[in-house]
Amino acid sequence: APPVSTRAAMVALLGRSTERLARLGQHIAAEAAAAAAVDEVVADEQALRALCRAILAAIGSSAEEQEIVADHLVEAMLKGHDSHGVQMLSGYIISNESGLLHPNSKVKVVGRSGPLLTVDSGGFENGGFGMVAAREATLLAVETAKKEGVALLMLRNCHHIGRVGTYAEIAASHGIITTLYTNVCDPLTLLAHALLSLP
Repeated sequence: APPVSTRAAMVALLGRSTERLARLGQHIAAEAAAAAAVDEVVADEQALRALCRAILAAIGSSAEEQEIVADHLVEAMLKGHDSHGVQMLSGYIISNESGLLHPNSKVKVVGRSGPLLTVDSGGFENGGFGMVAAREATLLAVETAKKEGVALLMLRNCHHIGRVGTYAEIAASHGIITTLYTNVCDPLTLLAHALLSLP
C-alpha cells in the first residue's frame, strides 16, 4: 500500500476531481454504446475532413489548426488506427469546454543546448491541441538534428498528441530517423479507466 501521505494526496485529488471523473465516465460509456450499436460506417474522406474542420472552427480554431487536426484524425483512421481517429474529437471538445484545451496555442522552446531541446505546450492552463504542438516540436527537432547531427527533444505539458507514427513520418520526410516515446499527461485518465473497470 502507498504511504499514508501518498494515499491522503490521492484521496484529496479524487475529491477535487469527482465531477471531472463522472463526465469522463459518461463520455466513455456513451462512446462504447455508440460503437456497439454500429457495425460499420463508411464515410467519404474529404467529407469527414470537412466535418472535423467545421467542428474545430466552431470552437475557434484557426484554418491552419483545423487542417492539422482534421488531417491527423482522418489519416489515423486511413492508416488503420481508428482508436486515434475522428472519434477522439468528442473528447477534445469536452476538454475545450472544461477549460483544459485552448485552440490556437503556441509551444515555447524553454531549453536548448546543442542537440538538446525542451519544448513546453502550456499544459491545461494554456495548452492547445497536442497534435499541433507535437508537429511543431517535431519540426524544431528536425531542424536541430540537421544542424547538430542528432536531436533529443522533450515535449512537455502537452494534450493528447494522437497517432505517434505521424511524427516519425514527418521526420522521415525530412530525411531524419526517429525513436519516439510517450506517456500519459493526466494520471486521472488512467485512474478513471481503473475506476470504471471495478465491479
